[in-house]
Amino acid sequence: MANTKVTSRVLADDAVGLAQLNISNDPSNGQALTYVTSSNDLQWATISVSQTLTVVGRSSNTNITVTSGAIAVETRSGSNVNVGV
Repeated sequence: MANTKVTSRVLADDAVGLAQLNISNDPSNGQALTYVTSSNDLQWATISVSQTLTVVGRSSNTNITVTSGAIAVETRSGSNVNVGV
């Protein structure tokens, strides 16, 4: 079997860029490079993040799903604490 491994010794710095990767679409700010199994391609995609925030209350807790933006938390004194997502 032939050796088909490419090592850093045979590639110059910055020799592989977007054109050499043959990515099927153009990137936008904030996207990540992903692999698509169905088409066997690399594509730029927006990555979705979803987190659950549990707000602890005196009588019960509330779960909130957060996907983007900022959460303003009002303290008893009336000032806000901003939590970024």
